[in-house]
Amino acid sequence: MVDHITSSDDASELNSPIPLSPVIELRGVSKSFPLFKSPWEAGATALGLHRLPYIPGVRRQIPRYAALKNIDLKIYREERVGVIGRNGAGKTTLLRLITRGTPPTSGAITVSDEIDALFDVSVGFFPEFSGYDNIVSGMRLRHWRENIDISEAVKEVVDFVELGDYLHQPIKNYSKGMRARLAFAVATSIRPDIVVIDEVLGAGDAYFSAKAARRMRNLLGNGCTLLLVSHSISQVLQFCDRVIWIERGEIIKDGKALDVSKAYEEFIADLKQNSLDPAKSKIISITDSSFHDDAAAQLRLAAQAGANLASGRTPHQQPVGADASTKSGHVGTSLATIGGVSRWKSDRQGLKISKVWIESGTDVDVKVVESGHPMDIVFDFSVSRGDTYETRYVVLFLTLDGRWLSRQVSGTDIFNAIAGDKRRVRLHLDSVLFGSGTYLFSLAIYHAENEGEFSSYYDLLSRSFEFKVINPVGSDQSIVVHPAVWSESISVESA
Repeated sequence: MVDHITSSDDASELNSPIPLSPVIELRGVSKSFPLFKSPWEAGATALGLHRLPYIPGVRRQIPRYAALKNIDLKIYREERVGVIGRNGAGKTTLLRLITRGTPPTSGAITVSDEIDALFDVSVGFFPEFSGYDNIVSGMRLRHWRENIDISEAVKEVVDFVELGDYLHQPIKNYSKGMRARLAFAVATSIRPDIVVIDEVLGAGDAYFSAKAARRMRNLLGNGCTLLLVSHSISQVLQFCDRVIWIERGEIIKDGKALDVSKAYEEFIADLKQNSLDPAKSKIISITDSSFHDDAAAQLRLAAQAGANLASGRTPHQQPVGADASTKSGHVGTSLATIGGVSRWKSDRQGLKISKVWIESGTDVDVKVVESGHPMDIVFDFSVSRGDTYETRYVVLFLTLDGRWLSRQVSGTDIFNAIAGDKRRVRLHLDSVLFGSGTYLFSLAIYHAENEGEFSSYYDLLSRSFEFKVINPVGSDQSIVVHPAVWSESISVESA
């Protein structure tokens, strides 16, 4: 179980300044729900009839499902915290407890008295009311303590949601995306001290998502504390400094966003890989032990792995060495991101990346390159099984917040190799076009199929390497520095 940060980095190293006193604290919090067989049993139990000696269709002892188990958690002012996990892991239950939408079965929850607003944007509307009426009631509810013009606040929300004539229709007829627009706009119409969001940023079209992202950045820039649940790792990395991974009602890992996200992605990749392989479909391996692939065991598996994960080791994540033996899966590199090299479990055997480095001009094994200068990403891989291989190599460049920048894919490489061979691959960039900043890259060896198509991989190292780009000319906020030529002004005749 994790109290706050389980990685070696303490809370003071997160990007936001964190005082000693948390604004949200959970102490030994558990939440369970009764598992009724029918609505009749639920109603009879609510009336206390289950206490009678015998009522048809009603059990005296109702089993309960533990959605959250003994959670200890502290969230500090201005922290940006993401919550990730599979469906049914307990993420939404956690938010509902924090927003007082449901009481805990046991334990204590404290929300600082200094918090003026705590919003759960997924609830709170009246389905029979129109969108406009819900906006008005929402503004009055949220701003009754504020000395503001309600009509101006309503107008701002109306302009933001851009629902047109639909605003005057009952929201029970709205699509999920339309309700998301309305809920998000109302919940963020003022700067709350804490904003709690459950997947709403992922609803709606790309246009609304971009608007919501801009508003989120404005809120966070003004000192808002964020608690975000999302299945989108890129979204979590974009907005959050800290991430909590929940599985079967327990905190599996809590720490820096990139570190926890990589561990979770490996876990999901393992589940997908084993479900695609008939020979392995009954077994899931996240640690050295194997567990049968029934629904309960999958969840129990992750919880039992918590002790290893809390110590900083993630499923199939390999420690980084100078040039370690590839038999143990080690990768020699000085470029490893926080949490080390994240190696996804593969459905193909025979090729394994053993060493990765960057060259720039005559400089070898560099971590910093200059914008506009050449750069080579070089990696060695070893062969553990003799065969004829058809491969393609992929390098994916990303920003620190998970956005794709460039995906470089090689042509098909066909070669014969015997066990013990080592081979080297080089990606050469004539000129680095990225602006000043720190960037990540993933690296993979894919099996090429069907005239160059590829889907399965021999080895994939996700978000595992980082490097820095500097601009010798000076500071520049550009993500890409595109080569261009300016011409001097010339005189033109008036029309």
